[in-house]
Amino acid sequence: MNQLQTISVGQLAERDGQGNVDIIDVRTSLEFREVRAVVARNIPLDSLDP
Repeated sequence: MNQLQTISVGQLAERDGQGNVDIIDVRTSLEFREVRAVVARNIPLDSLDP
C-alpha cells in the first residue's frame, strides 16, 4: 500500500506536468466548487462505500 506524503505546491506542479498526479478531493460538492486544485476529482466522502 502506498504511503501518504506531504508535497509542496511546486512539487505538485512538477508532478502534474509529468502526468503523475491523481488528486481525489473528498469534501462536499459545494466545498469543491468553491475552491479546488485544477487537477482534482471530487468524490464526496459520504458517497464512498466503506
